[in-house]
Amino acid sequence: MVIVRDFSIEVYRAMDGCLACKACASQCPIHMDVPTFRSKFLHLYHSRYRHPLKDYLVGNLEWSGRLLSRFPAFSNALFDSAWGHYFNRLMGLADLPRFSKTPLHRLMRLQSIPKSRPSLLIQTSEGEKELSVILIQDAFSSFYESELILAFYRLLEKLGFQVHVAPLQANGKPLHVKGFLCRFHNVAEANARFLSVLASTGMPLVGIEPSIILTYRDEYPAILKKDKVNFSALLPQEFMEQDLQRLREHAPGSRLEFQLLGHCMEKTGALLSQQQWISVFEVLDRN
Repeated sequence: MVIVRDFSIEVYRAMDGCLACKACASQCPIHMDVPTFRSKFLHLYHSRYRHPLKDYLVGNLEWSGRLLSRFPAFSNALFDSAWGHYFNRLMGLADLPRFSKTPLHRLMRLQSIPKSRPSLLIQTSEGEKELSVILIQDAFSSFYESELILAFYRLLEKLGFQVHVAPLQANGKPLHVKGFLCRFHNVAEANARFLSVLASTGMPLVGIEPSIILTYRDEYPAILKKDKVNFSALLPQEFMEQDLQRLREHAPGSRLEFQLLGHCMEKTGALLSQQQWISVFEVLDRN
C-alpha cells in the first residue's frame, strides 16, 4: 500500500500564520508578495479541500455586517452571550469587533448629512467641484467605527470642502484574503465600475481604512484589466498633505500632542504615509 503525502496541507498550515500586512512585498530585499500568492494558493487548495465554515463567515463580512450593523444592540448582545462565545470557539474565531452603538445611516440622519448618489454628483457644477470631495465608505469603518466617519466628514467640512458620502459598496478584501478569487473578481469588477463613475465627476476620492484603499492600488489591477481601474483613491493624510496651507489656516489655536501608530498595511503599502502624517501633525503643532 502506497501512502501519498500531500505537501499542500503543510503549506496551508504555514500560510495560516500570514497576517497579510505585505511587509514582505515592500521591505524584504527580494520583494516576495506572500499575501498575493497565499490567496492564489488558497484558491487552488480549496478546489481540492473544502473551505472551513470560518472562511465563509469572514469572506462574507461585508454582506452580513451590513445587516447586523443596523441592529447593533441585538448583534452585540448576541456576540457577548454564552451561545455567541461557544459559536466563536467552535468556528475558531476570537476577539470579534463590536458594531458601533449608533449605525452610520442613523448618525447621518441625526446630523442632517444627505445621502450622495452618483447620478446627483455628476450634475454638480464645475465651480462646486473645485472644493468638493467624495468620502468612500468601507465596511470596517462604517460598521465598527461609524463615529470616525462622521468625525472625518466634519474635519473635511472645517477645511472648507463640500463633502459627499458615497454609498457603501463591497470592496472584496475579505474574499481575497480567504482565497475566494472568483467571487473577488466579480466584486472588484462591479466596484471598479462604481468608483470609475465617481471619479468621472472630477472630485477626489478619499477613504479612511488603509487596507481597503490600498486594495484599489494592488489587488484590483492584478485581478482586473488595468483599463478597468481608471480611478484613484487617497488616504486621509495623502489628501490633506496636498494643501497644507488650507490645513494651516483652519488649525486649532492651541498646541496639541499626538501619538502616531501607523496601520501595518499603510506602512508597507504606502511607504510615504507615515512622513505624510508627520507633515500634517507638524502643521497643526506649529499653529
